[in-house]
Amino acid sequence: MSDPDFILLGAGGHASDLLTAIESAFPNATVAVASDGLVHAERFAGRADVLPGELNAAFGRSSRYLSAIGYPSERRRVVERATSAGVVWSGAVMHGDATVHPSTSFGSDVVILGQSWLSAHVSIGDHSNVAYGVTIGHDSVLGSFVAVMPGACIGGDVTIGNDVLIGANATVLQGLSIGSGSVVGAGAVVTSGVSAGSTVIGVPARQR
Repeated sequence: MSDPDFILLGAGGHASDLLTAIESAFPNATVAVASDGLVHAERFAGRADVLPGELNAAFGRSSRYLSAIGYPSERRRVVERATSAGVVWSGAVMHGDATVHPSTSFGSDVVILGQSWLSAHVSIGDHSNVAYGVTIGHDSVLGSFVAVMPGACIGGDVTIGNDVLIGANATVLQGLSIGSGSVVGAGAVVTSGVSAGSTVIGVPARQR
């Protein structure tokens, strides 16, 4: 049996969402999922094969690999493990419903889900994920291992460091910087810069 076109490392809800982007962009692609933990196989029935065993059993194939872990710290752990085993990461995958300006640039293993809108000259680093219905304004820069949750709005000229989580429906106003390792809580409105390693919540967002 030949290797699948894509292998998703992770088999939870985020993997199911990521699979929708593949189904939209590559409707004839074959996909498999792999995980160290519990796999809800019913999520993938008729959509993707579930590889037996732990993640290590999925390595060493000719497939394109995508990290399918929602949270940046856990995603980094899986990516580092897979990279050390020789995994070659896929390029960016964008859902057909996403609107992405042609000047946007992507690293490896980047996923843009449906109904998102990315303006001109946006840059997104390796292993980052943009969820459903996200807006990212012009000239914004997102680092590596960034997770932007559904409905978030990032203004223009925003700089986001590595390993950052932007919560669902959060807003980051234009021109601000979000330091590496930070968390912006769901629904927060960020009106001033966020220092590295901080968690901010509320309207306006304040450090927790």
